[in-house]
This record gives sequence, structure tokens and C-alpha cells, in this order.
Amino acid sequence: MTVLAGPRPVPSPTTAVVLPGMAPSTWHAVGAYMTTSAEVAEAAEVADRAVGYDVRAAFRDQPSGSYGAPAQLAFLLNTVALGRVVLEQGTDPDDVVLVPSSFGAWAACVLSGVADLADVARAVQTLATREQELGESSLAGLATVFFCRLDGDAVAGLVGWMRAGGCHAEPALDLDHDLVGYTVDDVPRMRAGVEARGGIWLHEMRPAVHSVRSAELADLAHDLVSGWDLGPARFPVLSDHDGTSTVEPGVLVGHVAAQYVRTVDWPRTVSRLVSTGIERAVVAGPASLFNKVLRRHLPTVAVTPDDDGRVVSRSLRRSEPR
Repeated sequence: MTVLAGPRPVPSPTTAVVLPGMAPSTWHAVGAYMTTSAEVAEAAEVADRAVGYDVRAAFRDQPSGSYGAPAQLAFLLNTVALGRVVLEQGTDPDDVVLVPSSFGAWAACVLSGVADLADVARAVQTLATREQELGESSLAGLATVFFCRLDGDAVAGLVGWMRAGGCHAEPALDLDHDLVGYTVDDVPRMRAGVEARGGIWLHEMRPAVHSVRSAELADLAHDLVSGWDLGPARFPVLSDHDGTSTVEPGVLVGHVAAQYVRTVDWPRTVSRLVSTGIERAVVAGPASLFNKVLRRHLPTVAVTPDDDGRVVSRSLRRSEPR
């Protein structure tokens, strides 16, 4: 009797390619890279045609600290470019899981092959424009604030105190056991409460992010991605909301809409990486608050441009300050 061998088991990925959370940047910080990188130039050619203007020039000429469409598109281009560099550095595609953090799902759609960059660029342009409009109207009073050095009980007491005073306070990002972001409508009161309890105030973002009050943006994103022609995913993609993994294109683009209203749970995401056998993390972009818990649990390398625009790899030490 001939015994036929069954299918060979598919090994689980051991490398997490982490896509950084979208955040404001400046031409001073990334301009050299954006003007010298072949990967950025290739991506920019597609994006420029899609949105109808020169993204790099618009980003260069915008006011410092702006978080409008040119800034968000520039961040997308840089993340896609650096992600492609990482994925082309001899990494076995079967050994990779993509891990987008805080609006990194846009770049994940491109890098996974699920969506075309042109479609994603048009969607980011539309969403960023509408976000700015809402930031001057229905979301004008909201900000997402970041603070640290308060444990869970202290944060719960702080939030209860805010709500007892008639204020809005909802979790936006859980970044570590003592590092969080909350969306609030009374920043001075929140800051006073944080500091009175011994916490350290970090910074605030406007417009607010990951808020239930951004439902209009989530609905708009859903409408936009519903019109995309989707391809198969080349890599599994992990959600930064609950750590679940998917290769289903429809589920992945669903993350794009959900990221506007869902809380980021980064410790849970990193815990999922560790529990499923991930052995190292490669961050395709600049250092951020997300890296603290990541490097504590996994050997972590950041692939990012230096001041001259050259892409360099740098190991992040566990003891390195945030």
C-alpha cells in the first residue's frame, strides 16, 4: 500500500513588519529622504496622478505642524516606501506578518497587495480634507491627549472624575501599562487631573483620533473602500485593535474604516505577536511611543532615513528611553 504524504505544514511567520502610526511630520525631518528615495519617487508618481497635485511640493510648502491632506499623504508615501525596502531585504514573504498601528491600515492595504496605491491616496486625500473640516465644526472642541505614569486604577478614577463633571472622556490609544491617549473635550481640566494624580502630561492632537464621535469619517471611509477592486493579500495583517490576524481583503479594508472610531490596544497586539511565535520586529519608519512596549518584548529594529535621506537600520535597545 502506498501512503501519500499530506500537505506540508505552513510555518508561522516569525517577523513582524510594523507600520508606524500616522502623525504630523515636517519637510525638515523627511525632505531629504523624499527627494532622494527611488521608492518614494515611484509612489509619489502614482499618488500625484491620483490626487491631481504634487504631493511632495504641497507637503514642503505647508505650514509646519500641519496635519492636512499633504501631510497625511506624505506619511503614507514614506511608510509605503520604507515598507517596500524592508520587505525587499531578502525577507521570506511566508515569514512576515504586517502590523499597522494607528491609521497604518492605509499603508497595509498597499503593501499587502489588497489595494492600489492610487485608490488609497484618493481616499486619504478625501478623508483628511473632511477631517480638517470636522475639526473646525463638530469636532472642534475635542483633542486626543497623551499622558503617562498613572496606573489603571488612577486612570479609571481620573476618567470618572472627568465624566462626573459633565466632560467627555474616552480611551483612544492604550500604548503601555502606564501610557495612554484619551479623547476629551476639556483639555485644561484633564491636564489638571493628570498632574494632580502624579501623572506626566505628554502632548495633545487635534483633530481628535480614534473617537466614537468620528463616526462620520468611518462611514465615509467605508463608502470609499467599498468601491475598490481588491486583490489577494500577500501577507497576514494584524489588527491594532484586538490583535486578530486576517488575510481576507474585505476584513482588511474594514479595518480602514474602523480605525477612525476604534481604540488602539497596542499591548494586546504585541502580546498576540509574542504568543504566536513572532521572534523579531522591524519598524518601517520613525521611532514613536508604540516602540516602547514592542522593544520590551521583541528584538526590534527601526528602518528609517537619516538626516541625509539614507535609509539606515538601528536596533532599539530595551532600556532606550521613549
